Amino acid sequence: MAPKLNVLHLVQLALGGLSLVVMNLAWKGTQIAPQSQPLLQSSPRSPPIILQCNFLQRQLIGKELPTGKYFRSLSGCPESGAWLTDYFENYHSDDEPFVFLNFGCNKGYDSLRVANAVSRQGDLFDKQKWGVALNIRDQGVCKQGALSENFPQPNDPNLPTRKVQVHCVEAMPQTVTHLQHAATATSANQHGFHVHNYAMVGAGAEPSILFPNPRGATGQEWFGMAHCQNKVPADKDCTLVPAITVDQFVDKHVTTVQSTRIPYVSIDVEGYDYTIMKAAPQTLQRTDYLEFEFHDTGDWGYQDLKEAIDMLQQQAGLVCYFAGVHRLWRITHCWQETYGQFHAWSNVACVNPIHQPQLAQKMESIFDATLEITMKKVLNKIQIE
Repeated sequence: MAPKLNVLHLVQLALGGLSLVVMNLAWKGTQIAPQSQPLLQSSPRSPPIILQCNFLQRQLIGKELPTGKYFRSLSGCPESGAWLTDYFENYHSDDEPFVFLNFGCNKGYDSLRVANAVSRQGDLFDKQKWGVALNIRDQGVCKQGALSENFPQPNDPNLPTRKVQVHCVEAMPQTVTHLQHAATATSANQHGFHVHNYAMVGAGAEPSILFPNPRGATGQEWFGMAHCQNKVPADKDCTLVPAITVDQFVDKHVTTVQSTRIPYVSIDVEGYDYTIMKAAPQTLQRTDYLEFEFHDTGDWGYQDLKEAIDMLQQQAGLVCYFAGVHRLWRITHCWQETYGQFHAWSNVACVNPIHQPQLAQKMESIFDATLEITMKKVLNKIQIE
């Protein structure tokens, strides 16, 4: 039974002009009108049906994701365990290792927690041991170094261990020195954990570029290539670092057969994420799950997020979401015009539904649940008023 008309008027006002026709449809357990053609066909063994966002969904996304500082607080430090825990646990690929490419590795905590979760070798990829060997007090802007910040582990101690191939790629030389020491001291470097000193660049870049390396800046996350623009090699705070594109890096360092899928790619390069993604077509076409930052610094300051989202969907089949703490807001085919009017520190998570249908279904269900939470907030507000 549809809600009473006066309640519909209140919801309409609360969501800024929401159609009464749309609100007459039940939220839970139904497809909210107006319906659109599915982007993907579905069967029991195929990817989930992912629809164009309809009017109600767009209104709810806009209600929960206003632009500005509040946006940063929702997506600046996401927690992806809600959708990645099962993905890690269920991963299987014969004798090939789980490959994690972490571009902008910083202190290595994200690389370590993925290695820990996938390999089921908690004693080897132990965060406390890593922190002691790393000898950097800072736990990270999002507290990645905190002992509580780990993906849940299975309770069955008899499960077999699994091979990983983790590439921790960091540009700041002094941070790399600490990373290499930690990888050696913990023996992680003997079990598929590789540390590299590269600055990730777009197509046509020089083979080496200036990167910030000021004294006392070890592990600081906000330094990027922009800090050394218009500097010279003699500048004491900037150092020449070898530069490489993502595709070049994969060709050189990833030791799996070229046809093998890449389960996880993370890009956090302080404002140059889209620039290096544009130079990574071969890698992205092999990628099952991708994370990157959207920012107001570096090249992101003038680049278009919609162009990036469209490129990832059209060229690599990736469906993308703004990532929050156990919440997701889909961007692909749910574009909000306000996104083109601002740039803010936030995180985007993308999945390839063709190759990872279970993960895609999980992420889409979290998106639905996220909007349902917003709907309940609206209805609660109506009841209180």
